[in-house]
Amino acid sequence: MESLFIVPIKSIDSDWNLAAIDYDFCPFEYCEEMLDIPSESIYDASLSNQGLEISLTSFKEVMNEDWYIQLERIAKYTIAA
Repeated sequence: MESLFIVPIKSIDSDWNLAAIDYDFCPFEYCEEMLDIPSESIYDASLSNQGLEISLTSFKEVMNEDWYIQLERIAKYTIAA
């Protein structure tokens, strides 16, 4: 089971410049280092015009974790699949 979070870039970091980001590596690194999401919980992370798109695996198992609660707070959209 996965869930998709879309976090507007400006709500993460107002100084973050989309043009300066490496699309392959930085989304995962940002999720792990800045949002404290464990790597085993990340199914996919990418950047789009809407913001940082984060897909999690087995989200029901981590719903009470601090990082998950914070992610829900800053996400513009949350879609559970």
